[in-house]
Amino acid sequence: MSNFQNQEINIGSVVLGDRSLSNGQYGDKKSIRHVDFDVPFSGTPKVSLGINFLDASSSEQTRIRCIAQNITSKGMDISFTTWNENTVYDVAVDYVAVYNPRFGNSNSNNNNQNKNQYNENENNYYQQQNQQTQSNYHNTNDNEIEDNNQQQRRDQDNNNNNNNNNNNNNNNNNNNKNNRNDNDEYQRSQSPSQLNNLNGKNVNIKSNKFNNFLRDNNGKGDMSPTARNNETWTITSANTNNNSELYYIHNKYNHYLSSNGDRVLVEEKNDSSIWKISQRRPGVYSILNYKNSNYLSATDKSEAKTNVKVVNSWEEFNFNFVQ
Repeated sequence: MSNFQNQEINIGSVVLGDRSLSNGQYGDKKSIRHVDFDVPFSGTPKVSLGINFLDASSSEQTRIRCIAQNITSKGMDISFTTWNENTVYDVAVDYVAVYNPRFGNSNSNNNNQNKNQYNENENNYYQQQNQQTQSNYHNTNDNEIEDNNQQQRRDQDNNNNNNNNNNNNNNNNNNNKNNRNDNDEYQRSQSPSQLNNLNGKNVNIKSNKFNNFLRDNNGKGDMSPTARNNETWTITSANTNNNSELYYIHNKYNHYLSSNGDRVLVEEKNDSSIWKISQRRPGVYSILNYKNSNYLSATDKSEAKTNVKVVNSWEEFNFNFVQ
């Protein structure tokens, strides 16, 4: 046994020395070797082990455990263990056992003094921690109060902004409502009174999309880029079921706009030549056949058609009034 600065030390080696861990069994395999210290300690030592030799085989990873147990001042047991499919043929370990009398029963006064000093240091540490915690608590409270004040100011500013936005929205809604009222009033002023005034009017019927005019081309209806005599039409009331929006549309040749198959113009008025003129928006009209619900339509090829079932920009027209 060596003595290093009042510490008692034993150093040695232990060899398994047989094949008790290579019996071919599956599972845990264990073997114990007893060690007597060269010189007994004054108390129970601390032991550290280290493997310095290993002879083993395995189809998987090598598994070995070495533990010092049943430690006393005179000796100890070293347990060698392997498991699963591992086979250990031999193993050796070095050990270092150390005992410090300063922490043993032989010097209880020193131990008590050390313990008292440790307790005093620990108490001082916790007092410092408590003081720091209280200081942090007060600082935190001050910061929280300031944060709360700032949050209240921000909330108040947000409320003011929201109130301003609500007032602006209310003003916008009122303006939009007034605009809608103005538009409704305009529509009421335009329809049906203005449409009633179409009776007996001479007009050029112009495509709102292509800027060409409905024309009588030798008895065939088409679209013309210019407005001349052949493009002047007379609108007269049809007086059907007291519907003031129903009209005949004809020209000086007594050719009537019609929707009878592919024929755009006919020489005599009939139920296929009655049209409903509706205002889609100020100055823009759609012309719908009263019998078969077809729309008058202009095309990009200067064609006029009266067999279109839907209305879009191709079926929108302007009226240029002719004296």
